[in-house]
Amino acid sequence: NVLLPEPQRPPALSHHGSYNILVTGVGGTGVVTIGNILGMAAHLEGRHLSVLDQTGLAQKYGAVMSHIQIADDAARLRATRLTDGGADLVTAASRDGRRRLAPDRSHVIVDTDAAVVSAFTRDGDLDFGSGTMLRGIADTIGRDRVHGLAANALATRLLGDAIGANLMLVDYAYQCGFIPMSATALERAIAINAVKVEFNIRAFHLGRLLAHDPARINAIVTDALSPELEEMPLTQFIARREAFLGEYQNAAYGARYRALLGKVASAERACIPSAQELTRSVAQVYCQLLAYKDEYEVARLYTESGFLDKLRAQFQGDVKLRFHLAPPVLAKRDERTGRQIKRAYGAWVLPLFRLLASVRRLRGTRFDVFGYLPERRLERELIAEYEALVAEVCAHLDSDNHAAAVELLSLPRTARGYGAVKEGSIEVYRAALTRMRGTWRTPRAAQAAGF
Repeated sequence: NVLLPEPQRPPALSHHGSYNILVTGVGGTGVVTIGNILGMAAHLEGRHLSVLDQTGLAQKYGAVMSHIQIADDAARLRATRLTDGGADLVTAASRDGRRRLAPDRSHVIVDTDAAVVSAFTRDGDLDFGSGTMLRGIADTIGRDRVHGLAANALATRLLGDAIGANLMLVDYAYQCGFIPMSATALERAIAINAVKVEFNIRAFHLGRLLAHDPARINAIVTDALSPELEEMPLTQFIARREAFLGEYQNAAYGARYRALLGKVASAERACIPSAQELTRSVAQVYCQLLAYKDEYEVARLYTESGFLDKLRAQFQGDVKLRFHLAPPVLAKRDERTGRQIKRAYGAWVLPLFRLLASVRRLRGTRFDVFGYLPERRLERELIAEYEALVAEVCAHLDSDNHAAAVELLSLPRTARGYGAVKEGSIEVYRAALTRMRGTWRTPRAAQAAGF
Protein backbone atom coordinates (compact mmCIF):
# COMPACT_ATOMS: atom_id res chain seq x y z
CA ASN A 1 0.00 0.00 0.00
CA VAL A 2 2.99 2.31 -0.41
CA LEU A 3 2.74 4.94 -3.13
CA LEU A 4 5.98 4.62 -5.07
CA PRO A 5 7.36 7.47 -7.18
CA GLU A 6 7.97 6.77 -10.83
CA PRO A 7 11.68 6.72 -11.67
CA GLN A 8 13.24 8.54 -14.57
CA ARG A 9 13.58 5.89 -17.26
CA PRO A 10 16.58 5.54 -19.57
CA PRO A 11 15.96 6.00 -23.28
CA ALA A 12 15.42 2.81 -25.27
CA LEU A 13 17.64 4.22 -27.99
CA SER A 14 20.95 5.63 -26.80
CA HIS A 15 24.10 6.56 -28.64
CA HIS A 16 25.01 2.87 -28.37
CA GLY A 17 22.12 1.99 -30.68
CA SER A 18 19.90 0.07 -28.26
CA TYR A 19 19.33 -0.49 -24.56
CA ASN A 20 20.80 -3.86 -23.64
CA ILE A 21 19.89 -6.01 -20.63
CA LEU A 22 21.53 -9.30 -19.65
CA VAL A 23 19.74 -11.58 -17.19
CA THR A 24 21.83 -14.52 -15.98
CA GLY A 25 21.27 -17.33 -13.53
CA VAL A 26 20.51 -21.05 -13.37
CA GLY A 27 17.71 -22.93 -15.04
CA GLY A 28 14.47 -23.26 -13.17
CA THR A 29 14.72 -19.86 -11.43
CA GLY A 30 12.73 -17.81 -13.93
CA VAL A 31 15.49 -16.31 -16.08
CA VAL A 32 13.71 -17.09 -19.36
CA THR A 33 10.44 -15.79 -17.91
CA ILE A 34 12.15 -12.48 -17.07
CA GLY A 35 13.22 -12.16 -20.69
CA ASN A 36 9.68 -12.85 -21.86
CA ILE A 37 8.16 -10.26 -19.50
CA LEU A 38 10.65 -7.54 -20.43
CA GLY A 39 10.21 -8.34 -24.11
CA MET A 40 6.42 -8.19 -23.90
CA ALA A 41 6.55 -4.90 -21.95
CA ALA A 42 8.71 -3.37 -24.68
CA HIS A 43 6.34 -4.69 -27.35
CA LEU A 44 3.32 -3.20 -25.54
CA GLU A 45 4.98 0.22 -25.72
CA GLY A 46 5.58 -0.11 -29.46
CA ARG A 47 9.31 -0.67 -29.20
CA HIS A 48 11.39 -3.12 -31.18
CA LEU A 49 13.24 -5.84 -29.35
CA SER A 50 15.43 -8.88 -29.64
CA VAL A 51 15.50 -11.66 -27.04
CA LEU A 52 17.99 -14.52 -27.12
CA ASP A 53 17.82 -17.20 -24.43
CA GLN A 54 20.91 -19.34 -24.00
CA THR A 55 20.06 -22.43 -21.98
CA GLY A 56 23.06 -24.64 -22.67
CA LEU A 57 22.78 -28.43 -22.85
CA ALA A 58 20.45 -28.69 -19.85
CA GLN A 59 18.24 -25.82 -18.78
CA LYS A 60 17.17 -27.10 -15.35
CA TYR A 61 19.85 -26.00 -12.86
CA GLY A 62 22.25 -25.27 -15.71
CA ALA A 63 23.59 -21.87 -16.73
CA VAL A 64 21.01 -19.66 -18.44
CA MET A 65 21.46 -16.23 -20.02
CA SER A 66 18.80 -14.01 -21.55
CA HIS A 67 20.13 -11.33 -23.96
CA ILE A 68 17.53 -8.55 -24.31
CA GLN A 69 17.91 -5.58 -26.67
CA ILE A 70 15.35 -2.77 -26.88
CA ALA A 71 15.30 0.03 -29.43
CA ASP A 72 12.94 2.54 -31.02
CA ASP A 73 14.33 1.66 -34.45
CA ALA A 74 14.40 -1.97 -35.65
CA ALA A 75 17.46 -1.20 -37.78
CA ARG A 76 19.43 -0.72 -34.57
CA LEU A 77 18.94 -4.40 -33.61
CA ARG A 78 21.66 -6.40 -35.29
CA ALA A 79 23.43 -9.25 -33.50
CA THR A 80 21.13 -11.05 -31.06
CA ARG A 81 23.88 -11.80 -28.57
CA LEU A 82 25.29 -8.94 -26.51
CA THR A 83 28.93 -8.23 -27.23
CA ASP A 84 31.67 -7.86 -24.62
CA GLY A 85 31.23 -4.49 -22.95
CA GLY A 86 27.82 -4.10 -24.57
CA ALA A 87 25.40 -4.33 -21.61
CA ASP A 88 23.61 -1.38 -20.04
CA LEU A 89 22.15 -3.54 -17.23
CA VAL A 90 23.25 -6.94 -15.90
CA THR A 91 21.13 -8.63 -13.24
CA ALA A 92 23.71 -11.12 -11.96
CA ALA A 93 27.45 -11.61 -11.81
CA SER A 94 28.45 -14.75 -13.68
CA ARG A 95 31.81 -14.80 -15.45
CA ASP A 96 30.13 -14.50 -18.86
CA GLY A 97 27.96 -11.68 -17.56
CA ARG A 98 30.94 -9.71 -16.30
CA ARG A 99 32.50 -9.79 -19.77
CA ARG A 100 29.59 -7.67 -21.01
CA LEU A 101 30.27 -4.88 -18.52
CA ALA A 102 31.64 -1.50 -19.57
CA PRO A 103 32.85 1.35 -17.33
CA ASP A 104 30.61 4.44 -17.32
CA ARG A 105 27.85 2.52 -19.08
CA SER A 106 26.81 -0.65 -17.25
CA HIS A 107 24.86 -1.08 -14.03
CA VAL A 108 24.80 -4.38 -12.14
CA ILE A 109 22.11 -5.74 -9.80
CA VAL A 110 23.46 -8.76 -7.89
CA ASP A 111 21.80 -11.34 -5.68
CA THR A 112 24.29 -11.67 -2.81
CA ASP A 113 22.85 -15.06 -1.80
CA ALA A 114 25.39 -17.14 -3.69
CA ALA A 115 24.33 -20.60 -4.87
CA VAL A 116 26.72 -23.54 -4.53
CA VAL A 117 27.70 -24.67 -8.01
CA SER A 118 29.18 -27.92 -9.30
CA ALA A 119 32.68 -26.38 -9.51
CA PHE A 120 32.82 -26.58 -5.70
CA THR A 121 33.14 -30.37 -5.96
CA ARG A 122 36.41 -29.85 -7.85
CA ASP A 123 37.70 -26.80 -5.99
CA GLY A 124 37.07 -26.79 -2.24
CA ASP A 125 38.60 -23.30 -1.99
CA LEU A 126 36.06 -21.77 -4.38
CA ASP A 127 35.06 -18.39 -2.94
CA PHE A 128 31.30 -17.98 -2.47
CA GLY A 129 31.62 -14.71 -0.59
CA SER A 130 29.58 -11.95 -2.19
CA GLY A 131 31.97 -9.31 -0.84
CA THR A 132 34.78 -10.52 -3.08
CA MET A 133 32.42 -10.73 -6.03
CA LEU A 134 31.05 -7.21 -5.55
CA ARG A 135 34.52 -5.73 -5.15
CA GLY A 136 35.63 -7.35 -8.40
CA ILE A 137 32.67 -5.87 -10.28
CA ALA A 138 33.17 -2.47 -8.66
CA ASP A 139 36.78 -2.46 -9.85
CA THR A 140 35.45 -2.83 -13.40
CA ILE A 141 32.57 -0.36 -13.56
CA GLY A 142 32.75 1.71 -10.36
CA ARG A 143 31.29 1.19 -6.89
CA ASP A 144 28.26 3.45 -7.43
CA ARG A 145 27.11 1.26 -10.35
CA VAL A 146 26.94 -1.98 -8.34
CA HIS A 147 23.86 -2.87 -6.30
CA GLY A 148 23.82 -5.98 -4.09
CA LEU A 149 20.77 -7.36 -2.32
CA ALA A 150 19.90 -10.66 -0.67
CA ALA A 151 17.16 -11.38 -3.20
CA ASN A 152 16.91 -15.12 -2.57
CA ALA A 153 16.47 -14.72 1.18
CA LEU A 154 14.08 -11.80 0.75
CA ALA A 155 11.92 -13.64 -1.78
CA THR A 156 11.75 -16.67 0.51
CA ARG A 157 10.77 -14.60 3.54
CA LEU A 158 8.43 -12.11 1.88
CA LEU A 159 6.92 -14.22 -0.91
CA GLY A 160 7.34 -17.74 0.43
CA ASP A 161 9.30 -18.92 -2.62
CA ALA A 162 12.82 -18.12 -3.81
CA ILE A 163 11.59 -18.28 -7.41
CA GLY A 164 10.62 -14.61 -7.02
CA ALA A 165 14.24 -13.52 -6.53
CA ASN A 166 15.04 -12.80 -10.19
CA LEU A 167 11.89 -10.75 -10.71
CA MET A 168 12.68 -8.77 -7.55
CA LEU A 169 16.12 -7.97 -8.99
CA VAL A 170 14.59 -6.66 -12.21
CA ASP A 171 11.96 -4.64 -10.37
CA TYR A 172 14.62 -3.20 -8.08
CA ALA A 173 16.44 -2.16 -11.26
CA TYR A 174 13.24 -0.57 -12.57
CA GLN A 175 12.84 1.61 -9.48
CA CYS A 176 16.51 2.63 -9.77
CA GLY A 177 15.78 3.91 -13.28
CA PHE A 178 17.57 1.17 -15.24
CA ILE A 179 14.59 -0.29 -17.18
CA PRO A 180 13.30 1.68 -20.22
CA MET A 181 9.63 0.61 -19.86
CA SER A 182 6.79 1.83 -17.68
CA ALA A 183 5.42 0.10 -14.61
CA THR A 184 2.08 -0.23 -16.40
CA ALA A 185 3.64 -2.08 -19.32
CA LEU A 186 5.59 -4.38 -16.99
CA GLU A 187 2.50 -5.27 -14.95
CA ARG A 188 0.48 -5.91 -18.13
CA ALA A 189 3.30 -8.16 -19.39
CA ILE A 190 3.17 -10.14 -16.14
CA ALA A 191 -0.59 -10.56 -16.57
CA ILE A 192 -0.21 -11.65 -20.22
CA ASN A 193 2.39 -14.23 -19.16
CA ALA A 194 -0.48 -15.77 -17.13
CA VAL A 195 1.77 -17.68 -14.72
CA LYS A 196 1.50 -16.96 -10.98
CA VAL A 197 0.29 -13.47 -11.82
CA GLU A 198 -0.54 -12.36 -8.27
CA PHE A 199 2.77 -13.73 -6.96
CA ASN A 200 4.78 -11.95 -9.66
CA ILE A 201 2.94 -8.65 -9.18
CA ARG A 202 3.80 -8.83 -5.47
CA ALA A 203 7.45 -9.50 -6.35
CA PHE A 204 7.35 -6.50 -8.69
CA HIS A 205 6.08 -4.18 -5.95
CA LEU A 206 8.49 -5.55 -3.32
CA GLY A 207 11.46 -5.08 -5.62
CA ARG A 208 10.46 -1.48 -6.20
CA LEU A 209 9.90 -0.88 -2.49
CA LEU A 210 13.30 -2.35 -1.67
CA ALA A 211 14.95 0.21 -3.96
CA HIS A 212 12.80 3.10 -2.76
CA ASP A 213 12.67 2.43 1.00
CA PRO A 214 15.06 -0.35 2.07
CA ALA A 215 14.61 0.58 5.75
CA ARG A 216 10.99 -0.56 5.57
CA ILE A 217 12.10 -3.98 4.30
CA ASN A 218 14.96 -4.17 6.80
CA ALA A 219 12.53 -3.69 9.66
CA ILE A 220 10.59 -6.75 8.53
CA VAL A 221 13.37 -9.20 7.69
CA THR A 222 16.51 -8.11 9.49
CA ASP A 223 17.87 -11.65 9.71
CA ALA A 224 17.52 -12.20 5.95
CA LEU A 225 19.70 -9.15 5.35
CA SER A 226 22.42 -10.00 7.89
CA PRO A 227 25.96 -9.73 6.51
CA GLU A 228 28.05 -12.74 5.59
CA LEU A 229 30.28 -14.02 8.36
CA GLU A 230 33.38 -12.98 6.43
CA GLU A 231 32.06 -9.41 6.18
CA MET A 232 31.13 -9.10 9.88
CA PRO A 233 33.09 -7.07 12.43
CA LEU A 234 35.61 -9.32 14.16
CA THR A 235 33.85 -9.29 17.54
CA GLN A 236 30.59 -10.42 15.94
CA PHE A 237 32.49 -12.91 13.80
CA ILE A 238 33.93 -14.57 16.92
CA ALA A 239 30.71 -14.38 18.93
CA ARG A 240 28.76 -16.21 16.19
CA ARG A 241 31.24 -19.04 16.14
CA GLU A 242 31.41 -19.26 19.92
CA ALA A 243 27.62 -19.60 20.02
CA PHE A 244 27.75 -22.27 17.33
CA LEU A 245 30.33 -24.27 19.29
CA GLY A 246 28.09 -24.03 22.34
CA GLU A 247 25.35 -25.73 20.33
CA TYR A 248 27.80 -28.17 18.81
CA GLN A 249 29.12 -29.32 22.20
CA ASN A 250 28.57 -27.10 25.26
CA ALA A 251 29.33 -23.65 26.70
CA ALA A 252 32.75 -24.78 27.93
CA TYR A 253 33.70 -25.74 24.38
CA GLY A 254 32.75 -22.26 23.19
CA ALA A 255 34.72 -20.70 26.05
CA ARG A 256 37.77 -22.73 25.04
CA TYR A 257 37.48 -21.20 21.56
CA ARG A 258 37.16 -17.65 22.86
CA ALA A 259 40.09 -18.06 25.26
CA LEU A 260 42.50 -19.00 22.47
CA LEU A 261 41.23 -16.15 20.28
CA GLY A 262 41.83 -13.73 23.15
CA LYS A 263 45.50 -14.75 23.29
CA VAL A 264 45.90 -14.36 19.54
CA ALA A 265 44.23 -10.94 19.53
CA SER A 266 46.50 -9.72 22.35
CA ALA A 267 49.63 -10.92 20.57
CA GLU A 268 48.54 -9.33 17.28
CA ARG A 269 47.72 -5.98 18.88
CA ALA A 270 51.11 -5.97 20.62
CA CYS A 271 53.00 -6.14 17.32
CA ILE A 272 50.59 -4.27 14.98
CA PRO A 273 47.86 -2.41 16.91
CA SER A 274 45.52 -1.96 13.93
CA ALA A 275 45.86 -5.48 12.47
CA GLN A 276 43.17 -8.17 12.68
CA GLU A 277 44.09 -10.55 9.88
CA LEU A 278 45.75 -13.12 12.12
CA THR A 279 42.94 -13.16 14.68
CA ARG A 280 40.28 -13.46 11.99
CA SER A 281 42.14 -16.29 10.26
CA VAL A 282 42.55 -18.24 13.50
CA ALA A 283 38.90 -17.58 14.36
CA GLN A 284 37.85 -19.34 11.19
CA VAL A 285 40.37 -22.19 11.18
CA TYR A 286 40.15 -23.03 14.88
CA CYS A 287 36.36 -23.28 14.70
CA GLN A 288 36.67 -25.55 11.68
CA LEU A 289 38.98 -27.87 13.59
CA LEU A 290 36.91 -27.87 16.77
CA ALA A 291 33.63 -28.53 14.97
CA TYR A 292 34.57 -31.66 13.03
CA LYS A 293 31.48 -33.36 11.65
CA ASP A 294 31.16 -36.64 13.49
CA GLU A 295 28.21 -38.94 14.18
CA TYR A 296 26.85 -36.70 16.93
CA GLU A 297 26.93 -33.61 14.71
CA VAL A 298 25.21 -35.35 11.80
CA ALA A 299 22.47 -36.41 14.20
CA ARG A 300 22.15 -32.89 15.65
CA LEU A 301 21.93 -31.25 12.23
CA TYR A 302 19.13 -33.57 11.16
CA THR A 303 17.09 -33.24 14.35
CA GLU A 304 17.86 -29.89 16.02
CA SER A 305 18.71 -27.46 13.22
CA GLY A 306 15.21 -27.02 11.84
CA PHE A 307 15.86 -29.43 8.96
CA LEU A 308 12.66 -31.43 9.50
CA ASP A 309 10.56 -28.27 9.92
CA LYS A 310 11.85 -26.97 6.59
CA LEU A 311 10.92 -30.26 4.92
CA ARG A 312 7.38 -30.08 6.31
CA ALA A 313 7.05 -26.48 5.10
CA GLN A 314 8.16 -27.33 1.56
CA PHE A 315 6.52 -30.73 0.97
CA GLN A 316 2.99 -31.94 1.60
CA GLY A 317 1.44 -35.37 1.66
CA ASP A 318 3.08 -38.71 2.36
CA VAL A 319 6.79 -37.91 2.15
CA LYS A 320 9.33 -40.71 2.37
CA LEU A 321 12.79 -39.96 3.71
CA ARG A 322 15.98 -41.76 2.77
CA PHE A 323 19.28 -41.06 4.51
CA HIS A 324 22.47 -42.12 2.75
CA LEU A 325 24.95 -43.05 5.47
CA ALA A 326 28.18 -44.96 5.99
CA PRO A 327 28.06 -45.95 9.69
CA PRO A 328 31.44 -46.66 11.34
CA VAL A 329 32.42 -50.34 11.42
CA LEU A 330 29.20 -51.36 9.61
CA ALA A 331 29.92 -49.73 6.26
CA LYS A 332 31.83 -51.71 3.66
CA ARG A 333 34.75 -50.18 1.80
CA ASP A 334 35.18 -49.87 -1.92
CA GLU A 335 38.06 -52.14 -2.90
CA ARG A 336 39.27 -49.72 -5.56
CA THR A 337 39.13 -46.40 -3.68
CA GLY A 338 39.25 -47.53 -0.05
CA ARG A 339 36.31 -45.26 0.75
CA GLN A 340 33.31 -46.38 2.75
CA ILE A 341 30.19 -47.18 0.71
CA LYS A 342 27.01 -45.42 1.75
CA ARG A 343 23.68 -47.20 2.07
CA ALA A 344 20.15 -45.82 2.12
CA TYR A 345 18.28 -45.94 5.44
CA GLY A 346 14.66 -45.03 6.05
CA ALA A 347 13.07 -42.59 8.48
CA TRP A 348 13.39 -45.16 11.26
CA VAL A 349 16.88 -43.77 11.93
CA LEU A 350 15.46 -40.44 13.18
CA PRO A 351 14.89 -41.68 16.77
CA LEU A 352 18.48 -42.91 16.73
CA PHE A 353 19.61 -39.47 15.54
CA ARG A 354 17.72 -37.82 18.39
CA LEU A 355 19.37 -40.13 20.89
CA LEU A 356 22.84 -39.42 19.50
CA ALA A 357 22.22 -35.67 19.49
CA SER A 358 21.08 -35.76 23.12
CA VAL A 359 24.34 -37.39 24.29
CA ARG A 360 26.75 -35.34 22.17
CA ARG A 361 28.36 -33.92 25.31
CA LEU A 362 30.04 -37.33 25.66
CA ARG A 363 32.17 -36.33 22.67
CA GLY A 364 35.86 -36.53 23.56
CA THR A 365 35.30 -38.23 26.92
CA ARG A 366 36.14 -41.84 27.82
CA PHE A 367 32.46 -42.70 27.31
CA ASP A 368 32.57 -41.56 23.66
CA VAL A 369 32.29 -44.84 21.74
CA PHE A 370 33.05 -43.07 18.45
CA GLY A 371 36.07 -41.31 19.93
CA TYR A 372 38.13 -44.49 19.71
CA LEU A 373 37.85 -44.61 15.92
CA PRO A 374 41.14 -43.71 14.15
CA GLU A 375 39.47 -40.85 12.26
CA ARG A 376 38.16 -39.26 15.46
CA ARG A 377 41.52 -39.59 17.22
CA LEU A 378 43.17 -37.95 14.23
CA GLU A 379 40.75 -35.03 14.38
CA ARG A 380 41.46 -34.46 18.07
CA GLU A 381 45.20 -34.62 17.33
CA LEU A 382 44.79 -31.84 14.78
CA ILE A 383 43.13 -29.63 17.37
CA ALA A 384 45.92 -30.17 19.91
CA GLU A 385 48.59 -29.61 17.25
CA TYR A 386 46.95 -26.38 16.16
CA GLU A 387 46.66 -25.05 19.69
CA ALA A 388 50.39 -25.72 20.18
CA LEU A 389 51.17 -24.04 16.84
CA VAL A 390 49.14 -20.96 17.81
CA ALA A 391 51.04 -20.74 21.11
CA GLU A 392 54.35 -20.93 19.23
CA VAL A 393 53.31 -18.20 16.79
CA CYS A 394 52.09 -15.88 19.55
CA ALA A 395 55.37 -16.28 21.41
CA HIS A 396 57.47 -15.18 18.41
CA LEU A 397 55.12 -12.83 16.55
CA ASP A 398 56.40 -9.45 15.38
CA SER A 399 55.65 -6.95 12.64
CA ASP A 400 58.15 -8.55 10.26
CA ASN A 401 56.74 -12.08 10.36
CA HIS A 402 53.08 -11.16 10.83
CA ALA A 403 52.08 -11.92 7.21
CA ALA A 404 53.94 -15.24 7.29
CA ALA A 405 52.19 -16.10 10.57
CA VAL A 406 48.80 -15.49 8.97
CA GLU A 407 49.69 -17.84 6.14
CA LEU A 408 51.03 -20.48 8.53
CA LEU A 409 47.97 -20.51 10.77
CA SER A 410 45.68 -20.60 7.73
CA LEU A 411 47.13 -23.87 6.45
CA PRO A 412 44.63 -26.21 8.21
CA ARG A 413 41.81 -24.83 6.04
CA THR A 414 42.77 -27.52 3.53
CA ALA A 415 42.42 -30.33 6.12
CA ARG A 416 38.80 -31.17 5.44
CA GLY A 417 36.53 -33.86 4.08
CA TYR A 418 35.52 -37.22 5.50
CA GLY A 419 37.15 -40.61 5.78
CA ALA A 420 39.83 -41.33 3.20
CA VAL A 421 39.35 -37.86 1.65
CA LYS A 422 40.15 -36.16 4.93
CA GLU A 423 43.10 -38.43 5.62
CA GLY A 424 44.60 -37.40 2.28
CA SER A 425 43.98 -33.71 2.89
CA ILE A 426 45.61 -33.95 6.31
CA GLU A 427 48.73 -35.46 4.75
CA VAL A 428 48.91 -32.55 2.32
CA TYR A 429 48.40 -30.03 5.15
CA ARG A 430 51.08 -31.59 7.37
CA ALA A 431 53.58 -31.65 4.50
CA ALA A 432 52.97 -27.92 3.87
CA LEU A 433 53.24 -27.23 7.60
CA THR A 434 56.60 -29.01 7.77
CA ARG A 435 57.96 -26.95 4.87
CA MET A 436 56.82 -23.63 6.28
CA ARG A 437 57.27 -24.11 9.99
CA GLY A 438 61.03 -23.68 9.92
CA THR A 439 60.97 -20.47 7.88
CA TRP A 440 57.94 -18.42 8.98
CA ARG A 441 59.86 -16.48 11.65
CA THR A 442 62.26 -15.11 9.03
CA PRO A 443 60.26 -13.73 6.08
CA ARG A 444 63.28 -13.53 3.77
CA ALA A 445 64.01 -17.19 4.28
CA ALA A 446 60.34 -17.96 3.68
CA GLN A 447 60.40 -16.05 0.39
CA ALA A 448 63.49 -17.93 -0.69
CA ALA A 449 61.67 -21.18 0.10
CA GLY A 450 58.81 -20.19 -2.18
CA PHE A 451 56.23 -19.03 0.39
